[in-house]
Amino acid sequence: MSAALPLYITSPSVPTEAELSALLRTALESRRLSNAGPLNHQLKLRLSEMLKVPHLALTSNGTAAIEVVARALEFHGKVITTPFTFPATAAALIWTGATPVFVDVEEDFLTIDPNAVEQAMDESVSGILGVHVYGNPCDVVRLDAISKKHRIRLAYDGAHAFGTTYDNVDISRYGDATTFSFHATKIFTTAEGGAICVNSPELHRKIELLSNFGIESEDSVADIGINAKMSEIHAAFGLANLLHYHDDLEQRREIRKCYDEAFANLKGISTLGDRPGISNRLQYYVIRVRDGKRDSVQSDLKSSGVFARRYFYPLLSDIKAYRQVCPSASNPFPNATRAAAEVLALPLSASMKKEDALRVARIIKTSIT
Repeated sequence: MSAALPLYITSPSVPTEAELSALLRTALESRRLSNAGPLNHQLKLRLSEMLKVPHLALTSNGTAAIEVVARALEFHGKVITTPFTFPATAAALIWTGATPVFVDVEEDFLTIDPNAVEQAMDESVSGILGVHVYGNPCDVVRLDAISKKHRIRLAYDGAHAFGTTYDNVDISRYGDATTFSFHATKIFTTAEGGAICVNSPELHRKIELLSNFGIESEDSVADIGINAKMSEIHAAFGLANLLHYHDDLEQRREIRKCYDEAFANLKGISTLGDRPGISNRLQYYVIRVRDGKRDSVQSDLKSSGVFARRYFYPLLSDIKAYRQVCPSASNPFPNATRAAAEVLALPLSASMKKEDALRVARIIKTSIT
């Protein structure tokens, strides 16, 4: 019997060579490879229709998307966010001149805790940057109320939440702006890329300007921007991947169902629940391993060719570079700290089969008992 193939936390969905070549031909024949070409326009239109959002801008990556939003919303001074996230979230704030103020997360969903946000509020806070974690959205209703009460802007890092809906509305409709990452690890990928969704036409125009050096026309520069544009090559990759997107979601649902059944009554393991009212939380499958056994479970999985991830670990507040520039990093974050010691993200991709998920579950059951 041949050895089982390695399983990684994700395996990117890719189009066929024929599907990609048919779209690339447009860019190659026109020799238009950047600066909002026809493929860019097509992808923006398709994604806007799919997500039912009024305004969408494509970007070169998810980090650039956060940087552009931070500038467009005029974040300055303090911006409240979470230490339980990927470094890009806080790094983008720091790079644009703001100081992240870390607050704890909710125990059940691991998203930023509105109570902690309210407690951290003072006159020097200019905004809130929530993070939708593993596809679970933040408490968007309470955060919206807080932002309105204090008259500050509210943005979301939606890198994990592409396609997630809350009360049958796409998650990108909440707040002033939502950013997405289309990196190769994401549920929808352009190989590298991102997007920003907003409801305001004025904010959309500002984002488009800031993403293209602030250039308004051939002889007019209206603002100080950066180069955050998506190339035509990446737009072609995204358009080709959209051909399989819904089939990919169905396969991910099957794998999630298999995991759910396998871990339903396993002592020492709990699975992350869905916030009520949401659907399509299919980016990551996360378990929490209790009793200090998380790292040994990860090691046993790795020994069997299964590469799970301690995600997010370490907390940003435990990283020296962030502690040096974020005074709040020295605060206690009990829920986030506990999660960072217990969370394990398991392989989940459209290329997986039911047998793969059962294999992962068997290894974990053996390791934990």
